[in-house]
Amino acid sequence: MGGKNKKKTVIKPPRDHHKLARKLGISSEGLPLLKQALTHRSYSHLAGEPSNERLEFLGDSVLSLAITEYLYSKYPRKNEGELSKIRAWLVNAVTLAKVAEELEVGAYILLGTGEEKSGGRKREALLADVMEALIAAVFLNRGWEQVKKFIIRHWGAELKQLLAAGEEPLDPKTRLQELLQRKGESPRYALVRVDGPDHDRSYTVSAYYRDKVVGTGQGKSKKEAEQEAAKEALQYLGKLT
Repeated sequence: MGGKNKKKTVIKPPRDHHKLARKLGISSEGLPLLKQALTHRSYSHLAGEPSNERLEFLGDSVLSLAITEYLYSKYPRKNEGELSKIRAWLVNAVTLAKVAEELEVGAYILLGTGEEKSGGRKREALLADVMEALIAAVFLNRGWEQVKKFIIRHWGAELKQLLAAGEEPLDPKTRLQELLQRKGESPRYALVRVDGPDHDRSYTVSAYYRDKVVGTGQGKSKKEAEQEAAKEALQYLGKLT
């Protein structure tokens, strides 16, 4: 009676999590948090364990606050617009993935078979998401001061390299333009709809690549909506490369 239970296939990471815990400053009590931060939803569905998505949500805010406080103190003469531009560069997927690569995070991620075979360990968007989850794990395990030190150590180095090279942080629209120009293409933006009364308008804009919608964003102005659409397009295109 009854068939045999089929064992669900998951792929184990090639490295033990303890080494990464030492790099992050996570204590032994925080190892369950670390494992969850490294658990992609493709593995979570197979193993029946919680994914890193809630931690990713928290880590995004922790990183943003730490970077905001750091920039506010470091650059007292820069205005809000300048600080926002630098912050946007420091918290984007490109920088997050770069820090993840420096910490060799990809080697520790728990992935399902399909995501593993498709090269998920090296995918920019996936690495960025895991890095945000790891920040949350450090925060919950060690507290605000320790996670702030961790962020300043790694993101401060990124900022220093950027400024030393004489470069300016690029906004999402500029980055998308440069990315597609390297492919001999250009993005196109189209206003999808306008909502709300005259005094409180909300604009929705879609970004197109080869006549396909690759990102949609909303904002209080068309420019703001275009930036949000470009940001989503960069994340989408990052998953394809």
